[in-house]
Amino acid sequence: MDTAVEALDARHEIGGNNPPGKLELEYAASVVAEAEAFIIECVEITDADMANQANNLIAHLKAAKKKLGAAQKSEIKPLDDAIDGIKAKYKEPIVEIDGVVTSLIDRAGAWLIKERDRIAAEKAAQEAEARRLREEAERKERERVEAARRLEEERRRLAAEEEERKRAAETEQQTELDRVAAETAAAAEQERLELERQDAARAAKEAEEASKAAKAAERAAEKKPETAAIKSGETGRRAMTLRSYWSAVIEDESAALDSYKDHPTVRKAALAAVLQAANEEARRVKDLDAAPPGIRFVHEERPV
Repeated sequence: MDTAVEALDARHEIGGNNPPGKLELEYAASVVAEAEAFIIECVEITDADMANQANNLIAHLKAAKKKLGAAQKSEIKPLDDAIDGIKAKYKEPIVEIDGVVTSLIDRAGAWLIKERDRIAAEKAAQEAEARRLREEAERKERERVEAARRLEEERRRLAAEEEERKRAAETEQQTELDRVAAETAAAAEQERLELERQDAARAAKEAEEASKAAKAAERAAEKKPETAAIKSGETGRRAMTLRSYWSAVIEDESAALDSYKDHPTVRKAALAAVLQAANEEARRVKDLDAAPPGIRFVHEERPV
């Protein structure tokens, strides 16, 4: 097998006409074939010669793996260099674009926030106006009811007075002067009754108009407000809008860890970190009895 390694090195030095990795792949295949044949033939290592042979095969397999890795790296390097060159060519223009985009997004975002606040303020003003008109309509309705009540009371009072005047006239207890005075007073009361009727009619009309205005304002206030957006003039382009993003900031590490100590993701990550720290501690102290609570150190021996 040492001869095969030497032959591989010699073919690299002499020729150079082989495709990249061809010699390494052939060498690896031959080493693997020899090792597999040994495994089939020797189910168990029974003497020092077989152990030495196995050890030599392991060394050659490791050498083959190393050479495959080197060949792979060598073959990939021109591609990596080409990719690095391509990335370098486009890096600066992309960075410039990102910078300009960020600047424009910042400005557009500031305008969207102002627009959102303007829409919210208009909506709040609309709702406030709807409330004011509703309160005004309710006040007008109370005035209408009060005017109707006064008109009804005035009608009943005048009806009672008219009934009393008629009874007095029938008994001829009124003098001519009293009759004239009563008729004059009745005419004045009728005029006042007409004024009350007009007030009631005006109050009813105002209440109806105020109710209509309040309902219209309430319907307008109930409509979904427009969204702050920057519409694109290009067909198919999505408009720019504000989007809500929620995130968290750790202010107290101990309290934060305690809050999420039972979360599956946190437990998994914490246990992985604990295991890494425990492995480092085990390699450092090399003492099975030095394991901290919750940890067990393990000592194994493996062939190398």
